Amino acid sequence: MAKYPLEQLVEIKQKRVDDAEKLLIEKKELLKKEEEKLKKCQEKVKKTQKHYDEKLDDFYDSFEGDGTTSTKVNRLKDHLKATLEKLAEEKKAVEKQKSIRNEAQEAVNEAKAILDQRRIDLQKITEHRASWTQEELKEKKRLDIIEHDELGSAIHSQRQKNRKRER
Repeated sequence: MAKYPLEQLVEIKQKRVDDAEKLLIEKKELLKKEEEKLKKCQEKVKKTQKHYDEKLDDFYDSFEGDGTTSTKVNRLKDHLKATLEKLAEEKKAVEKQKSIRNEAQEAVNEAKAILDQRRIDLQKITEHRASWTQEELKEKKRLDIIEHDELGSAIHSQRQKNRKRER
């Protein structure tokens, strides 16, 4: 049987599928890292928010006791203000990280779409190869039948000649 004429194309399509699978794995790993970074940023925000809430409670508690001075109040106010600014920065960092994570998710989705398309392309060429192989087998059978018919005719003709000679 003849070699499939599009064999190189099959190999190219398979390589593209393999490359797309590797790319998808890389994109998924990147997404996982970005999600971990986001989680850490969110934990920082929670920690800073908890610290701010504790200091705010301390600030209000300082008014209940006897020894509150204006310098102590100002120090607490300044600390609260600094903590609030830090909290705002960390929230911005969370939003930025969410954006980065969303971009990574989009990259994963895009890589999946590419992989799906490349698998479809490979499937089409594989189906073509199967139908081509069937056609080749049919053609080989047809040629075998023709050859056998010719052989049979030649043998029959030879026998006819031999019979005529014998007579």
